[in-house]
Amino acid sequence: MGNTNQKIVDKYQQILSDLGVGCFVYRSLRPNKKTPHAKPMLQAKTLGLKRCKKFLDIIHPYMTCRSEQVTTLKRFVEERLSKPEKTPIGPTEEALAAELRRLNSRSIFSETNTPNPSNNLGEDRVHAACESRG
Repeated sequence: MGNTNQKIVDKYQQILSDLGVGCFVYRSLRPNKKTPHAKPMLQAKTLGLKRCKKFLDIIHPYMTCRSEQVTTLKRFVEERLSKPEKTPIGPTEEALAAELRRLNSRSIFSETNTPNPSNNLGEDRVHAACESRG
């Protein structure tokens, strides 16, 4: 999760902490030659397979958008956790990772899992579909 407002990031971090999910907050300096007055971006990241699994288990029942991505990511994490640490990625994980890349591609409408003929998705359409679901 990323935001420029420290209070929002702090609240997000507290909610995750209350749910027993750890996260790390990083500050990235966004100003550059094109945007010299941009505010620094704060990013809260849940890292590690066990933390990710816990987070995904909590949010999965509430997902109305991108639920297929969450399901696929959960399967990937569970597959990795079922093996000893440092086990090389196998064919099952490769297939799940490829499926995630396909689902996250701008050439696929994430809600209908159908090709986007214009290849110019316009996130507004996806967000509108999500909002109409409740």
